[in-house]
Amino acid sequence: MRDLLTGRDLTLIIEPGRSLVANTAVLVNRVTGVKSNGNKNFIVIDGSMSELIRPSLYGAYQVHSIPSSPAHPLALP
Repeated sequence: MRDLLTGRDLTLIIEPGRSLVANTAVLVNRVTGVKSNGNKNFIVIDGSMSELIRPSLYGAYQVHSIPSSPAHPLALP
C-alpha cells in the first residue's frame, strides 16, 4: 500500500473492523420464556436482534453459554 500511495495527495484511513474487535464483548441476557412449535424449542430472551443480528442475517455461528447452574441462579442487583 505504501508504494501505491507514495507521492500522491491521498490519506489512507483504516478502520480496524470486526476482525480485531468482534471477540472483545459479552452480551448478557435473561431468559424470559420457552416456546415450542412441536419440532423446535425457542428460548425467549430480554435481548433483541439489534444486539446480536449476525446469526439471523446470514447464519453466523454464535457461542451460547450458561454462566451459572439453573439450580443456583446468579443474584443480580
